[in-house]
Amino acid sequence: NNLASISIDQLYKKSIQDSAIKQSLEIVRKRIDESGTKEPLIQRSGKDRILLQLPGVKDPERIKDLLGKTAKLNFHMVDDDDTKSLSLNIAPFGRMIVSDINNEDIKYLLEKKSRVGGENLIDAYASFDPSEGHAVSFRFDTSGAQKFGKATLDNIGKRFAVVLDGVVITAPVINSAITGGCSAISSIIGGKITQTTPSGTMPHSLVLIMGDTVRAALAFDRHIEKNVPRVVLVDTFKDEAEEALEVSRRLKGTLRGIRIETPIERGGITPHLVDEIRIKLDYENFEEIDIYVSGDLQPDDIRNFVKNGSKIGGFAIDNYIARGSGITFSGDIKEIDGNLIARRGRKPGITPSSRLNRVL
Repeated sequence: NNLASISIDQLYKKSIQDSAIKQSLEIVRKRIDESGTKEPLIQRSGKDRILLQLPGVKDPERIKDLLGKTAKLNFHMVDDDDTKSLSLNIAPFGRMIVSDINNEDIKYLLEKKSRVGGENLIDAYASFDPSEGHAVSFRFDTSGAQKFGKATLDNIGKRFAVVLDGVVITAPVINSAITGGCSAISSIIGGKITQTTPSGTMPHSLVLIMGDTVRAALAFDRHIEKNVPRVVLVDTFKDEAEEALEVSRRLKGTLRGIRIETPIERGGITPHLVDEIRIKLDYENFEEIDIYVSGDLQPDDIRNFVKNGSKIGGFAIDNYIARGSGITFSGDIKEIDGNLIARRGRKPGITPSSRLNRVL
């Protein structure tokens, strides 16, 4: 009868519910901390409830109002040219002066009219950036994506401020046009934008400094908060499939996924490589471990993986949806304490360049 039935499985429903509870816990904890309440008890209770106990609170209605208010998020351009108005603390027409969230003595002169508002924000969630690690990603609706894309395209090299409840959370420089309707702020402070806990994968630098992928993975698992998904990079020193299996065995029960970013010098990431890793993981009963693919991916690369039916947990895409007039370069570790070292596919040892002056 040409009817299609679509349903969401229970595992996916549970993941959505767990994510909502975790995000709500972060918001409640942040607002309670701001209220100055001492020794609060904030924890999950059951499937869909949060238990909040505040010893000695004499005005519970104030706490209820604090928790019930809706946060207001907007994106404004920073005016760094009019330093005189900022120094006099006088906002000219069409401008406003806003304080920094961490230091009220730090002021920003902003365009009064926001370029994008919170009403255009569809989603915000913890993610990882291929090079930076910790990140918070946000996604706009069609209208917001168009506004944000135009704002970033017209203002490369300038700063834009993220304003939450009347204070500036962060004011990064726009390095490139962001026209894909999504973005990520690759820092822990980015988590304040959405009141979430950012999470990330291990960078190559950690593995290179520690000298062994498994050792770095165990350190990551030992010291990073338990609510951060364990996603381990497995292409630094050895064959990707070999490192994936070694890490999976040592982090059995806690590993969420592995990430591969095989450089083009080693043939790049291919569907065959992904399939090889997937088969070997499944053979040793590691079916729950996801494979993440990162690097300078293009639409054709993703189509190739989809056409092949490769089982990939996610793609980390950067340059294609956030490309501007910036200069692309690779900053690799080539030497540690006088010893030559490099990830697979890169030549160890410092590479001289007539365009660079040594500063250290």
